[in-house]
Amino acid sequence: MGRYYQDYVQMMRHWLSIDCLDLHHLSYEDLVADPKGEMGKVSDFLDVEFSEDCLHPERAGGVIQTASNTQARKPISASGLNDWKAYQPCLRELDPYLSDLDWERIIAERGAS
Repeated sequence: MGRYYQDYVQMMRHWLSIDCLDLHHLSYEDLVADPKGEMGKVSDFLDVEFSEDCLHPERAGGVIQTASNTQARKPISASGLNDWKAYQPCLRELDPYLSDLDWERIIAERGAS
């Protein structure tokens, strides 16, 4: 699993290095801390008008055909942000794979190039 994540990060570094490809990074922690501000950034990135509806996915209609359809219908919430910590003792063997993977640094590197 650690190697899979390293491959994912390597692939994202590649996509972020392509100047003509415009990607927007959204941190769920940032979204939870400032939903209106972060969704405003998403709206700006997509060049669409901001709508308060973006702040309430639980009110949206329509069909969601993904494995996360129940999650997509929940309000934006910090309730699960630290759930992973319950598994932290079991994840220690992944430390060598994950220790140098810092998303904020990776995103900043793109801005610097």
